[in-house]
Amino acid sequence: MNALKTLNKEQWAAAVGIVVGALMLLTGVAGGLSVQSEVPQAGAEIRYEKLPSRYVELPDEKFERYWKKNLGTTSVASRLPIPYLRAPEPREEDLAAPLFRPSPATEAYNKAPAKVKYPVLTPGAPVIPDAQLPPPADVQALVKLAEPEIQSKPDRRGEQERPFAILTHVSGKKYEGKVIADAQGIVRFKDKTGASFNFPKAEVKELLGDDTFEQLYRKESKAIPAGPKGAEARIKLARKLLDWGMTREAREELALAMEAKPDFLDGTLFSVQLMIEASDFEGALAALDAAEESGSADVYYEKGRILRLLGLHEGAVNAFDRAVEISPRHAAARVALARAQLDAGRPGEAEAAANNFIVKMGALQDVAARLKAEAHALRGTAALRAGQIEKAKADAAESLKIDAQGAEAANLLGAALAFDGQWQAAGAEFVKAIRADQYLTDAWTNLATLYLLAGKWADAEALCAAAAQRDPASAQAAGGVGAAQLMAGKKDAAASLDKALSIDPRHLPTLLAQGQMHLALGADDAALGRFREALVADPHSLPAYAGAAAAYLRTARVIAARADAVKMDETRAAPLFKQAGERRVNAETLLRTLKDFDPNRPGAWTALGCAYAGMSRPDDARQALRMAASLLQQGSRPVDPLIYYALGYVEYYFGEGENEEARMDAGLHEFKRGAEATLKDPFSVRVTSECDGVVAAIEEWKVTSVRFEDRFEGEPGKTLGPQWIEVDDKYGVAVTLEKPAAGAGRAKLAGRQSIADFGVTTMSREIPAANFLSFEATLFPEKVEKAEFGMSLYYNETGGSRTGFHVGVDGQGRLRYNAAAQEPRDMDRKDMALGWTEIKTPIPNPAEIRIRITKTEKNRTSFLTISLWDGAKGQWIPAHREIPFNMTQAKNEWRAGLFIRAPKEQDVTLWADNLRVYERVR
Repeated sequence: MNALKTLNKEQWAAAVGIVVGALMLLTGVAGGLSVQSEVPQAGAEIRYEKLPSRYVELPDEKFERYWKKNLGTTSVASRLPIPYLRAPEPREEDLAAPLFRPSPATEAYNKAPAKVKYPVLTPGAPVIPDAQLPPPADVQALVKLAEPEIQSKPDRRGEQERPFAILTHVSGKKYEGKVIADAQGIVRFKDKTGASFNFPKAEVKELLGDDTFEQLYRKESKAIPAGPKGAEARIKLARKLLDWGMTREAREELALAMEAKPDFLDGTLFSVQLMIEASDFEGALAALDAAEESGSADVYYEKGRILRLLGLHEGAVNAFDRAVEISPRHAAARVALARAQLDAGRPGEAEAAANNFIVKMGALQDVAARLKAEAHALRGTAALRAGQIEKAKADAAESLKIDAQGAEAANLLGAALAFDGQWQAAGAEFVKAIRADQYLTDAWTNLATLYLLAGKWADAEALCAAAAQRDPASAQAAGGVGAAQLMAGKKDAAASLDKALSIDPRHLPTLLAQGQMHLALGADDAALGRFREALVADPHSLPAYAGAAAAYLRTARVIAARADAVKMDETRAAPLFKQAGERRVNAETLLRTLKDFDPNRPGAWTALGCAYAGMSRPDDARQALRMAASLLQQGSRPVDPLIYYALGYVEYYFGEGENEEARMDAGLHEFKRGAEATLKDPFSVRVTSECDGVVAAIEEWKVTSVRFEDRFEGEPGKTLGPQWIEVDDKYGVAVTLEKPAAGAGRAKLAGRQSIADFGVTTMSREIPAANFLSFEATLFPEKVEKAEFGMSLYYNETGGSRTGFHVGVDGQGRLRYNAAAQEPRDMDRKDMALGWTEIKTPIPNPAEIRIRITKTEKNRTSFLTISLWDGAKGQWIPAHREIPFNMTQAKNEWRAGLFIRAPKEQDVTLWADNLRVYERVR
């Protein structure tokens, strides 16, 4: 107590300041990470609305931040906040190859015993060796395959029924020639040799004429009796006329038949046939609706065919079902019912319907072989949709026994073989299917998928392009072109994928490809949108799970960084922290599902570890990351550097060390291992570089401190404080401390310069020259038309004038520097046209310009480097490197500050904030 009595007034003030500062640290009044640090968020059991800070920032010489008034300068520098580390983000997994079509429903595929699940397209690591692909000549021949010309039915009215008339005598002898006359019981006939004969009609067993089709039509039409009795004959004649290309006459005969017998069913069905050929589906359906009263199975069968053509699969199922109900022996309707059920997404019912046909009608002689082959192909397709690969193979083989040229069955067999990893056999079947039916799009795209898995991007693109040429409305073909172009790095990929989605907005392979493309480009929000759409299109698609999880974690990191930047404003920060937390929880849920599906998938464990790290669940993160490393090592594969980065991040923020330096050293060990990683893919190189940067940042932190930091958070006033040297009373531009927004104090340089052509106003403060590392500030130009502004670092003095280094923005908004300008002689009354060097690097954000001047030494020579902050990228970018400057006459005290050079009669306003000087302790 006696010792306290000896303290003078200044000593008492210092003691009180220390005690109060310590109390404020203990109670958290001065707490929180710096704006540069990311606040590690709480785990899933903590609500995200309001999260406690885990670390406390040490106070620096800006005591007015806590005391609300200036207590004077201090000569002791403060420790920097620990370097900010970005939360680990999972790598985007390689693009999954499209599933072979027909394919099992995704839920069934996930459970099916296929040997290769979700094979991915990895550049430089093909799944299929060249030897297991079809011969190159086969693919070249297929791509060059000419499409048959589409020809309308030729008008054959002038053609003869046969080149010679054929007369068969009752004796059995046949004569070929020409009928001269056929009247009065005598047939006059001249054969091909020119010999003439007169045959009594009683001796003529059969006479086949050589009339033209038009002559034949007129004869037959004239012979048909009028009235309802002739209606059937007229429809038969109309069908023959349609085959002869005499469409107009066919319609005339149809009209006569329907006029004679309006409720004639054959006439209605024939009229429907004509309307379908003319693409008048609406008229055809109307005609069939009117004919339903007939109760004919054919009416419902035709109706089902039209509805299937229109993509109305449920309606088609109902129509075919009704046809089978009316006529159980209607073989075509039974097979069509199975196909419609398959189209409608009912593989179980389709398999049952096809099986019913095969059991009950497969052995009947009067059932067409093509229907039997089709039924087996349909049953096999339904089995494959249910994940029953062996059943699909058996039915496809049975179908090909009946019809060796069956394209659908060949493609089905190829798909089943491909799902089983039998690539070579599958490729042969796809080639066979294309040759049998070059309009079977699935066969083309399946063969293209084999070439994608072999890393043959150009061949895959050519095959999909051939499919798209034959079927421009196929999203599968257009999407395949886009996927091949994406893997080849072609610019056309985006347009091709957009085209596929314009055809089918829910086309899953294209949604996944676009999502992966956006992830690779860093467009994480766009990627998340695509993966969400993919999950809606197919909730069981595991590649969509992986992609969505990666996008959720990446966007969560960005949102968390945005929240951290405004964490002092709880009303703005809390919703952002909550949103980031929700996205991390979403990612963790998806990744757990992915991990449960395949526990031996290192990528899923790694991504899960990244999610747990971002959710502040260090124990779970360590377990997941170590499991990922173990799986990679078991497979003799190099460990992903992302694992080391994520482990380092966990130890850095959540380690068990007694203080932040101990935790930092634990994390440093992992980051060094990540920096030594050998993987050379772009993502790994990026992570390795980031690990290397973190190591450098930690090493720099250990020897770096902040000399001063001013955020101008004091009360508004006409001066900035006693530390500042302000030159603002000569030209009318004043330097003041103001608060343009709540809680946002800034220095303001504003006024009208009415004295000289150019008048300079400055604000600066003295700093120790020894150990100087860098000087940075943020400038907010408001009214700077034709004005020039920037930063100055004065390092020596001659004749009362300081020489220094200056970097600023000229009247045209260009960045410039001057390494030897003197103040005030070289800074006053002249613009930047003389003695200044332009910097070509564009300013990232002209509305908020953050500049740093950094000193380095090399071979006993001093250099200054200018850097600009790129907020969009979250990093400093060098604007001009290593500019030499002369320190031979440098003083022990330097001066750092800002300037604005206002032209005459010009109103100017420039705001400044976050001025910092860093030191390197040796």
